[in-house]
Amino acid sequence: MSGPIHARGRVVLGPHARVDGDVYYGVIEMTLGAEIMGRLVPVTLGSPPAAATAAKVEVKLGAAF
Repeated sequence: MSGPIHARGRVVLGPHARVDGDVYYGVIEMTLGAEIMGRLVPVTLGSPPAAATAAKVEVKLGAAF
């Protein structure tokens, strides 16, 4: 998927999920193999939209450790 994902609730990414964009989430669950190329931004009911202090991360799971 390209573009941002906005969810105040739960985001579930399966083993073949590929996200090219930021993920704004209340709760996130990722399965081994999911990839996110963007920022992970936790949101709560009282938080301002698009928190400016969010860290840019690259997450790639699936490789043997």
